[in-house]
Amino acid sequence: MKSLKTTFLALALIAGVSGAFVTKTANAASNAKQTTYDWIQFDRAGHIIGTFTNKTVAQVIALTGCNSSNQLCASAISGPTLRYN
Repeated sequence: MKSLKTTFLALALIAGVSGAFVTKTANAASNAKQTTYDWIQFDRAGHIIGTFTNKTVAQVIALTGCNSSNQLCASAISGPTLRYN
């Protein structure tokens, strides 16, 4: 019975360490995939109202509220374009 408990304890320990390693690796990989751009922000009339440096698409959406419509909101230099909601 004691060896069975020891076996389960060892398996639980291995699973815990493996899970922590995989989670850390997956988080690092997802952060590495996020490309940053320099952005130009526009008002609804199409005038330049500001810039953002080294921001991801998600960061600019959070900062501006841009998402998708026909009206230009922000444009990355050599990258994607975001539009007002």
